[in-house]
Amino acid sequence: MAYILLGVLLLTGVSIAENVIRFHILEELPVGTFVGNLAVESGLQFNFTDAELDGIRYSFLDQTKMRSLFTIHERTGNILIKSLLDRETECIFMDLCVLTFDVAIHSSSPQMFEIYSIEITIEDMNDNSPKFPTEHITIRVLESTVVGTSFRLTEAVDADSTNKNTIQSYELINGNNVFTVNASKDVDGRFSLRLILIRELDREDIDLYELELLAKDGGDPVKTGTLTVYIDIEDTNDNSPVFERDSYIIDLNEGTTKQTPLLAVTAYDNDVGDNGDIIYRFSSRQPDIERISETFSINEKTGVIYVSGEITFGKQNTFKLIVEASDKGSQPRTSYATVTINILDTANNKPEVFVNFLVPANDSLVSLSEAADIGTVIAHVTADDADSGPNGQVICAVTNEYVTLQNISGKPGYLIALKMEFDHELKQEHYISVTCSDNGSPKLSSSKSFMLRVLDENDNAPIFKEATYSATIDENNPFGKYCLKVSATDADMWPNDKIHYTLIEDSKNVFSINPSSGVITANQRLDREKQDEYI
Repeated sequence: MAYILLGVLLLTGVSIAENVIRFHILEELPVGTFVGNLAVESGLQFNFTDAELDGIRYSFLDQTKMRSLFTIHERTGNILIKSLLDRETECIFMDLCVLTFDVAIHSSSPQMFEIYSIEITIEDMNDNSPKFPTEHITIRVLESTVVGTSFRLTEAVDADSTNKNTIQSYELINGNNVFTVNASKDVDGRFSLRLILIRELDREDIDLYELELLAKDGGDPVKTGTLTVYIDIEDTNDNSPVFERDSYIIDLNEGTTKQTPLLAVTAYDNDVGDNGDIIYRFSSRQPDIERISETFSINEKTGVIYVSGEITFGKQNTFKLIVEASDKGSQPRTSYATVTINILDTANNKPEVFVNFLVPANDSLVSLSEAADIGTVIAHVTADDADSGPNGQVICAVTNEYVTLQNISGKPGYLIALKMEFDHELKQEHYISVTCSDNGSPKLSSSKSFMLRVLDENDNAPIFKEATYSATIDENNPFGKYCLKVSATDADMWPNDKIHYTLIEDSKNVFSINPSSGVITANQRLDREKQDEYI
């Protein structure tokens, strides 16, 4: 029979007194490997002749499992490996792995029967590498995590049994000087493994670390197991939005239509998720926010600024907008930029005329006495033109000959003053129009008109229709005899035109006159011989 001879050390021992034969072999030896010879190890070959040895037989006593692991040659007593021996399978959790079974050595000539106990010690071979429960793990760490924080790692296991072939140490590869590993043994001899943060994190610098953790045994050569550790750095809202520019300037033509896009302000935030998602707004802290919001709008997602109101030069020629960019973090961070919008005078606008009356007036009806002196100031006139340059240069004129426009020294505007005396009896109302024109091309004009009513003054005396009145009356007349009627008129208006008649030279009360009608009657009986004429 041919036997496989291996370069391995097989240690044997025998205790004849105890009938115990001991062998030492390595695990994982090939099937058919020679373990030992019972005849030699028991000493029988020294006590029997070759002929007697040929009659001795060797066999297992009832050891069922051992029969599957080893074979015993019935005639030679050679013990061979029958199946691959794995120490970690046969002697799990045992520091010493000894397989025992009994064999019978017997012969009929010479007559003998002996039972020997066989102890085969399986020596551990470094046939297993350390192994982690999984090939890779992912740990999520906030970038704000404090230096010194540790994270529990699951240890590797090594199926080898002897101490030197089990895990002896751990080593962290490419920790980037950010992480280190601490491997300490517990009281039961097992490792406790923790990953420790040794430097501050910045997700915006590195957002993912890929670490290699090695578990090393004590074999020769050393065997290792590898765990890939992914460190996913989760964002902390530690960055404020940053505008591309601190300030923006744009010129805008007046009359620009609504919804016209003007420009886009852009900010960036190095954070991610809500912490890096930006909202644009007009800052509510600016004093004229209402006026700005009526005139412009901003898209909160894109930062595009639009026209939303009427753009007119002259009302407000420069807008200064403060735009804020805020992220959506639980504690939002905000940055600011300014946008200056200059309104350009590109349209020719009509002047706007304002008349402020300085005499009694009701809406557009002004009252002034016909006795008013020349130079009397009736109103103050101003004209505004939203344009600039010639388009905004305004000249005003008045269209009534009774009034004139007077410049005010060093002050804007004009005075409407009386140029000619009024005569109520000639004209009771005057239509006055003030027209203001710019110097644009074409010229644009605006007017304001009002009616001036001349108030009557008692400036006219009554006038008799005749300069002299005469009448003839018979003497011895009855009392109240009608003599004649005088009549006068007055050019003034009521009540100044109401006439009251009175006799001014009638000391003897010979006649009386009706104050309203002017009828003169005799108060006495007249006697011609006493007086024939009365004046």
